[in-house]
Amino acid sequence: MNNLEIAHLWANRSRPSGKGSHFYFEGDTIYSYGPHFPAARLFSHPVTGQTCALITTGKRSLTTTRHVALIRQAVSHLTVFGVTNVTVDVSTLAKLNDVCADSAAWLLSEAECAKAARRESARRNRARVKLDKANRLAFPAELGAWRLGGLAPKAGFLTGTALRIVGRAVETSASARVPLAAARRAWPVLLAAVRAEEANPTPVCWEPFFSAPDFKWGDYQGISLRRVDFGSPMELVVGCHRIPWDEVAGIAAKLGL
Repeated sequence: MNNLEIAHLWANRSRPSGKGSHFYFEGDTIYSYGPHFPAARLFSHPVTGQTCALITTGKRSLTTTRHVALIRQAVSHLTVFGVTNVTVDVSTLAKLNDVCADSAAWLLSEAECAKAARRESARRNRARVKLDKANRLAFPAELGAWRLGGLAPKAGFLTGTALRIVGRAVETSASARVPLAAARRAWPVLLAAVRAEEANPTPVCWEPFFSAPDFKWGDYQGISLRRVDFGSPMELVVGCHRIPWDEVAGIAAKLGL
C-alpha cells in the first residue's frame, strides 16, 4: 500500500494495523519510521464520544514532515489537536479545547494553537502561490494520465476527488480504494436520493441532504450527499473525500449501471 492509503485506513480505524514505506500504524497510533516516533494518535473524546486526532508538533525530518502532511490530509474531517507527545493521557479532557491537567501542558493552549495555525496558514499560502500556476498548467495532462494508470494530478483540488476503476476496485485520486461490489450496491440508493433532491431541493447548502452512516465501503464506512451552493452540482462525501457527482455518475456508466 502507498503511504496515503495507509493514512486513510488509520484515520478511518478500518484495520488494526497497516504498513507502508517507513510509515505504519498499530491500533490508534501511526508511526514515522519506528516506535521511537509516534506521529499521531486517534482518540474518542471522553465527553462527546467523537473521534479526534492528536498530531505531533515536535521537530522532525523532511520525510516525517511528509508523513505528517499525509496524516493531516486523512483527518481533515476530524477535530485535530497539536501536541508535543501523542501518548499523552486525554482522559481528563472536559471539552475539546481544554489543556490537560498535567502542568507540563502537553496540549497546546488555545492562544498557542491560534498562533501555530496562523503560521501554518501563512506557510501554506506561500507554498500555494508558488506552485499553483505550474500545477494548473499541468493539470489536464496529469488527470488524463492518472485515469490511464499514472500518478494523481498535483492540482487535484481543481475538480475535487477524481475516480477511476482499477481491477475490482474504484480508486480515488487520494489513493483510497473501495470494492466495485460496494459501488454497485450504493449506486441505486445514491441515484434515488439525487433525483429526490432535484425534484424538491432542500433550503440548506453544505449540510447533507442524504446520509447513510452505516454503509460499508470495504475498509471505509459512511456516505452522504450534499450541495455546496444552490444550482451547483452535488457531491458525494466519504470520510475526507469530496467527490463531484459527475465523477460518481461516470463510474456508474462505465459499470453499465
